[in-house]
Amino acid sequence: MAIITNNPFGSMSGSVGELVMKTNKHGKQIVSAKPDMSRVKPSVVQKIQRNKLKVAMEFLSPLSGLMKIAYKPFRKNTSGFDAAKSYFLKEALIPTDDGYIIDYGKAMVTFGDLRIPEGIHMVIDEDDEGFAINLQWEDNTHQALAYPEDTLLLVLHVPEDGRFIYYRDIATRVSLSASIYLENYWKTKELQLWMAFMQPEAERASPSVYLGVV
Repeated sequence: MAIITNNPFGSMSGSVGELVMKTNKHGKQIVSAKPDMSRVKPSVVQKIQRNKLKVAMEFLSPLSGLMKIAYKPFRKNTSGFDAAKSYFLKEALIPTDDGYIIDYGKAMVTFGDLRIPEGIHMVIDEDDEGFAINLQWEDNTHQALAYPEDTLLLVLHVPEDGRFIYYRDIATRVSLSASIYLENYWKTKELQLWMAFMQPEAERASPSVYLGVV
């Protein structure tokens, strides 16, 4: 198929895009104009869908590296990122008058076949220089797909600038506790927190558990 970018017919009225040479059902070649969509205003539904996708991608894109090793869908021939995007568009967005916002309680930053953390208890301890996030969880290694060597993953999200902060290799499933410390600067920020277990070498992870706003 040949694409003609210049208009051999001179000025024409109406909105005309690229001219395309194609063959009709009688075997004759004809020149047809693609509609110029640049002047077509999107419908309300199209604007809503574009905003929905934009919100999901702004959240998910910084997680793409993590999802290569820690978001493994059960469906074959599907990448972790594509699976996460599909899930977010269906389950983790809340419609508002102005568009969509993330439903953090339903957001999942990891996914896989390992057993989730259970019996989680979080305590925040503040001092003059900052604050510690102290976590405890139950030993569930007697259950299937929960291994003592599973490593802890904490994911902090800063919605203000779309940043994610990962804490890895600070504990294992049988440690039953872990702490991270943040300086006073972070007290002024909204921080969303998730917890999961993973085996990075094997590219396995548990579904993440949302711990709320710190």
